[in-house]
Parts: sequence; structure tokens; C-alpha cells
Amino acid sequence: MNIFYVILLATIAANPQESFKDANEAFLAGGYNRAIELYNAMLADGYDSPDVRYNLGNAYLASGRRGAAVVQYERALYLDPLFSDAKRNLQIAERPVYEEAAFAPSANAPFEEFFRYLPVRVISLAALASWCAVFALLIARRLISRTAYAKKSGIALVFAIPIATVLCSLLAGSIWVREFNPRCVVLSDTAELKEGPSGSFKTLTSLKDGLVLKIEKAENGWYRVILPSSVKGWVKSDAVDPI
Repeated sequence: MNIFYVILLATIAANPQESFKDANEAFLAGGYNRAIELYNAMLADGYDSPDVRYNLGNAYLASGRRGAAVVQYERALYLDPLFSDAKRNLQIAERPVYEEAAFAPSANAPFEEFFRYLPVRVISLAALASWCAVFALLIARRLISRTAYAKKSGIALVFAIPIATVLCSLLAGSIWVREFNPRCVVLSDTAELKEGPSGSFKTLTSLKDGLVLKIEKAENGWYRVILPSSVKGWVKSDAVDPI
């Protein structure tokens, strides 16, 4: 680690808001590499947020590094699925890639995208609150002897249980898509999809900077991946960045 980076981290530790302001000013002045250094230094020092990820993505995109930009927009959306600016810029960054027929998403993509970008924290709290309401109503039915109140709590349960069940189903779907369907982003146009986990295997196709792939498994510095078009192959792990 060079002395500049040590000083940079020390400065950020003292005043992260000032460093964020400096990074934004560097970006607006066209100093994209400087802005990238500052944003990455903030992340390395533990100051992670959707705004830092989003601005870092913008800096990468402005400097022509589309794949790195896609990674940061995806991570911003992981932290805040309702971040509309990050979602819009992600679509802008990915558009040149998916315009090619070979990389067009398959029909199952919308289903996965729905669950991947659900606001997990909000749904978790709503599911917890709904089940607390269900248990409270069940207890009330046992404690309240008067028929009128028992009937009202029974009607409330008819609505509360399905709502709680749906929220838990959405939460389970989102966790399953996020945790058990890992993805990675291609970081350059020089990456190649191979038939096997070695450079000696036949090249199936050249990949595009910013293309998002599903990861099936890892083996000896390679990932077995699935393209959006459902084509499978192997790519070197250093040619992609997991998200």
C-alpha cells in the first residue's frame, strides 16, 4: 500500500462526508480516476452505502469501464432495491450488451429479476409484524369470551394469515434468488467463454464487457457460467467480478 493510499484512508476515517464531497467534485470536474480512487477508499474503510456505490458506478461508466459500473449499480440495488436512479443507470449500462441477440435474456429473467430486487428489509419487517398480529389475534380469541369480539378477531385472522403467508413467500423467493443463484459481471471485451475450465479448451464465444452471468460452480480459477441466453461454458475468474 503506497503512502498516498494510507493518507487517503486516514482522511476518510476522519471525515467521510468531506471525502464523499471531494469525490463528487472530482467526478463533476471530469477527474473520473480520482473520483474512483476516493469512492473505493471509502468502501475499503467501511463507508458502504447505495449512494457511494451509485456514484462509483457513474464514475466507472464515464471512464468507459462498463462492467465495473454494472457491478456497482447492482450492489447499490442490493443495498436499496428501490433506488430508481441506480436501476435506470444499470439499464443504460447494460443496453449495448443485451442488444446483441447472442446475449439476449431468456424468458425466465423477469421472474428472477422480480425477486432479486424486492426490498428484503421492508418485507422482513412486514412479515414479522403480520405474524405478530396473527398470534395476537389467536391469543385474543382465547382470552375474549364475548361472542362479538371473538367473531371480529376471527374475521381479522381470515385476512391476516394469507397476508403473512404471502409476505413470507416473497421473502423466501428473494433470499433464494439472491443467495443460491450467484452471478458475476464480465469486466472486459477480451473475456472468452470456453468449453472447459482451461485455456486449452475451445472458445465458444467472446463475451461483452458488462454482461451478467449466472455462476453454477467454481473450479481451479474458473467459473462454470450460464449466459442470459441459457448457453453454458467456462470463464476465467479474474475476467469477472461476482455480485
